[in-house]
Amino acid sequence: MTSSVPGIARRYGKALLRVVVDQKGDAREVAESLAELAGRSTAHTDVERVLASPAVPVDRKLLVLDALGRGKVLHPFVSNLLNVLAKNDRLSLLPAVDEAYRKALDAHEGVIEGEVVTPEPLGDSERKALEARLSQLSGKTLKLRYRTDLKLLGGLVVRTGNTIYDASVVTQLETFKRRVLAAY
Repeated sequence: MTSSVPGIARRYGKALLRVVVDQKGDAREVAESLAELAGRSTAHTDVERVLASPAVPVDRKLLVLDALGRGKVLHPFVSNLLNVLAKNDRLSLLPAVDEAYRKALDAHEGVIEGEVVTPEPLGDSERKALEARLSQLSGKTLKLRYRTDLKLLGGLVVRTGNTIYDASVVTQLETFKRRVLAAY
């Protein structure tokens, strides 16, 4: 999966994780605080425009973010990140830094993303069993997205990183067809 995060945002995300880990902070708490603020900032197009506008002074941008976080105490690491982003006039990168931080945290914790495609939705018990088996096979913790595709007919296709597990009926029929044609 190709990342849509700009390089500078990746650097900020990785640097934030390094600081949190080095100072023995709770990386998941930081992720939650950062995600909440980034989510609030992207929920309002006016806020996005303010953060991206070079015409709006940095101190005003910080006031807007402060208003978004009103009622919530930002994690100290997130507050420090906001100050660094503000100092470098990069507050508009907040959502991308959030994404980069989450990806860096997943990599740090050995979590990999994946996708499961089935012809019909899986139940909770089926998902748990599949996740347990795939974690056992890969030796990693998986964060899976699920989607359906009626063209599969049956079975499933799993993509994790560069690995594809294809146990779909369509693929099995294609394989059978090639074997039969090769025999004649």
